[in-house]
Amino acid sequence: MSNVTEAPVGMLSPMSRRLLHIASATEHALLHVVAEAHLEGEHFQLEPFIVVGIIADVRHILSIVVSLALPETATVNRDRLVELDVDAGAAFVLVAGLALARWSQGRSTPRPDPDITTPSGE
Repeated sequence: MSNVTEAPVGMLSPMSRRLLHIASATEHALLHVVAEAHLEGEHFQLEPFIVVGIIADVRHILSIVVSLALPETATVNRDRLVELDVDAGAAFVLVAGLALARWSQGRSTPRPDPDITTPSGE
């Protein structure tokens, strides 16, 4: 498959370049937050890594869409469409994983039982 980053940056529209720059900056900021939390000794959190994966995948999808606007042979375009399908599937799996991670965090938090009363002196 053709590498999408081979297209010259000058061929991208200013809005596309800005979107890719914002996505890259967001990805780097999230990685910094995760690394900082790890160094402070906090528990390992899966959610920020999934979010970074989703952002990276969407960024790659945007670059494929931009490259599809460039005139190429039918074989190259077909390869890019297959790559786009695979990335869309990966994005779906990552979003489902994020939903599952958030759901499991909510279930792991113990909830107080309303039937149990504590003595008033404690």
